[in-house]
Parts: sequence; C-alpha cells; structure tokens
Amino acid sequence: MSKELLTKDAGLVISDGSSALLHRAALIRLAQKSIDLQTYIFDEDTSSGLLSTELLKAANRGVKIRILVDDNGLKKSLSTLLRLSENPNIQVKIFNPFRFRSPLLRASIELPFDLKRINRRMHNKLFIVDDIAFIVGGRNIGDNYFDNSSYDFTDTDVLFMGKVTLSAKDSFDKFWSFYKSVPINLVATKLPKNKKIINLYPLSKDDQVVYEEDLDEFYNNYLNNKLHFYFGKGIFVADDPSKVDTPLADTMTPILDLINLNLELATKSVYISSGYLIPGKENIKLWKKIIDKNISFNILTNSLASIDVVPVYSYWERYRDKLVRDGANVYEYNYLESMYLNKKKKAQVRYKLKPFGKKAIYSGLHSKNIVIDDELSIVGSFNLDSRSWLYNTEAMMFFRSQGLADELQENIIEQMQSSMQIKCDKKSCYWLDLKTHKIYHSLPNASAWLKFWKNILKIAPERLF
Repeated sequence: MSKELLTKDAGLVISDGSSALLHRAALIRLAQKSIDLQTYIFDEDTSSGLLSTELLKAANRGVKIRILVDDNGLKKSLSTLLRLSENPNIQVKIFNPFRFRSPLLRASIELPFDLKRINRRMHNKLFIVDDIAFIVGGRNIGDNYFDNSSYDFTDTDVLFMGKVTLSAKDSFDKFWSFYKSVPINLVATKLPKNKKIINLYPLSKDDQVVYEEDLDEFYNNYLNNKLHFYFGKGIFVADDPSKVDTPLADTMTPILDLINLNLELATKSVYISSGYLIPGKENIKLWKKIIDKNISFNILTNSLASIDVVPVYSYWERYRDKLVRDGANVYEYNYLESMYLNKKKKAQVRYKLKPFGKKAIYSGLHSKNIVIDDELSIVGSFNLDSRSWLYNTEAMMFFRSQGLADELQENIIEQMQSSMQIKCDKKSCYWLDLKTHKIYHSLPNASAWLKFWKNILKIAPERLF
C-alpha cells in the first residue's frame, strides 16, 4: 500500500456485488491489527459464511475483531455469530435487541407493546480495517448484496483510505460503547453444539477454486498498488447512537441538513440514486427551488415492480408526478427476474409480503448515492425518507473528488438508461421504457393485485416509512 494513501483521503468505487465481497475478503486477509464491522443485516448464507471464515482466520493470527449488528437484521438462531464469538479475539454485540428470538412472539407481544423502542434501528454499514481503510455504502452482509442470489440488490459501496477513517472509527466506538449494544451471550444463551464455523451453503469444489483465484487477484492488487483510487477531501457524518432514544420532535438530522446544504449550493447538476425515496413536502419545495435555478435535477428510484417495501412506493407516488412537472428528470428502476412474474410477466403481490410469501422480491435498487456538480459524492446508508432522518441511525461519506464523482455519476446514468422514465404531458403522466421505447399509461410490470395492495397501504402513516 502506497505511503500516499496513508496520508491523504482517497476513494475507490465498488459497483458490483461480487467485487464488493472480494474487496471485503481481501481486506480481512490484509488486516494486521483490527477489524470493525457494523451492519444492519447479517444473514446465514454463502456470503456471510465465506466472510466469517476469513474473519476467523484473521482472529487466529491475532487480529482483534468487533462485530456490531442490529437485531432486526438477524436470523432466529444467531448460529454463525455465536460461533465467531467463541474466539477470544472476536467480540460480537447486538444493537437494540428484541426480548424474544421467536418472530411470532415479536409480532404478537413486542410489536404492539414496545413499538417505540423496537421501531428505532441502527441502519449504519461500516467495514473498518486497521483504522486506515473503511467501506461505506448500502450493502449489508448477505447473498442479496453480493450478486450471489436469485434476488439481488443493485447497490454501491466506496472504499475510503486516509485520515478520514478515524472519524468512521470514532462513530463505531460510540455505537460499540452505547448501552443498547449488548454482548451476544446475553441475547442468546444457547450456544451451538458444533463450535466450528460451518457454512450452511458451501461452495462446490470448482466454485471454491474460482473464489480463491479471484480473491488472490484482489489481494495482490492491494499489495501491488494496482487499484485505482481517486484522491480528494472527505467528511464522514453519522448519527449519534442516542438518536434511538430521542423523541421524534427533538431528533437532530445532521446528515439530511448537510445534504440539503450542499444541494442548495449546487450550480450545475444533481444526480440522486435512492432505493427508498419519500422526499416529503419540505424537500419537494427545496428541490423545486434548485430546479428553478436551471440546474439539471435527476432522480433514480425503484418502480413498484422492483421495490421490496411496497409502502415506500405508495408514498413515493404522491410526489413522483409533481417532481416531473416541476422539471426533474425522474426514472424508475426496471429490473425483474422471471420467477417474480405471473404468466403476463407482471410482478405479483405474494412476493412482496415478506412474513407470508415464500420468497421476498429482492430485485431492485438499493443504492443511496448523490452526486452534485460533477464533484461532490455523497454515499452511505441514508435513504431519502423519514425513516432514515427520524427513526434509524445512519452514516454517510461526503467526498469531494471529480474523478470519483464522475464514476459514480456514470453508474447512475447507465442505470437510468435501462429504466423507465416518467414523462408528463398536459393531461397525464406516463412511463417510457428507455430500452424498448414502449409507453405505459399505467404502472408497468405490476399485477392488478399488487396495485391494489399498494393503494391499501396508503392508509398507514407516511412518517413510518
């Protein structure tokens, strides 16, 4: 690793899921002193198994590892994390844990009687190595985020190096020492009988060979300085963990405030990629003022067919057409797998009902990125919705570098070009498929039942989402 990377802030865009997994695995192998992992979701699958195996190997050579996971993103058994915690060099904590491991008891007892507490979650995603490098973005730990599932999210991470890493470390330390971060042995007392890390979804021999070859390439790219970093100036901003205890009326919104400040300073262009977007009336007013200054304002978010949280689309729909009429260029992500469709090739409601459906649909946009004036990149866990600015804790990186901004913006534009663009004439708004040039006058690729369900969900308060 070059000395320049240790004295300046630098960023590297990680666009595809496979690379995101390999970057993390390579950094684990490179780690010499410490690894801090903060995540909202930690699944029990192939990707989590591969990374857990790498973490265990690092711990066995003396690397100190801390893992902090929000309980809302954990499986019932916690088996992998429990096995990891048995290593003396690995500590695992659960943030804001539920009182019951059973989903049924959570839904029937905790949800109605303790909603205020369990509705406030830690949504931050950080991966910090040796206090000199960290990954921030939208990806959790699970196959859905690493292109290793039939239900993949399109997401973006950025690897940063330099002194700004210390700010990310300070944030992690605050969460780690917060009283709602509870050691895993106090959350789940039943330890698995077999204390070895067992990947429940192991790779085949051929896939294992490919994985090792690819990982060796990434590892050597780090050692030989073959990765392309962009140098610039960065500021890391995160909510304080005490946000989860703060009444909504008193909640501070440092991330949203800084985003809006930089939007107000825009002079040329704004590109927003947000998987879950409910701007609210105040942001709509701000964005209209920006557009009125003849600034190109571009938005990419999920379509009803691609989104996994249907209520979000129910409320996004309230603002969508107004933004187009105000002058914004609005696009909806249009990525579908055939298994999610009925015979008419339309997304079905049963794949959206996570508690009841066989499989939830995970084939949509998950990025949380903003690029302003071809220079400032904003990337992290923060969605442009009230859940992010009021209920959950979040973390974002603000990085000023033309090269990195150009790459992020190119990625967003490429995704827009294969999406549906919302157009409006004097009478109505419609969808234009930019790949097929087909025009839709009603919600495309969504069944009648899914549209009905979307309308029913509008009964719920918008602020919950």
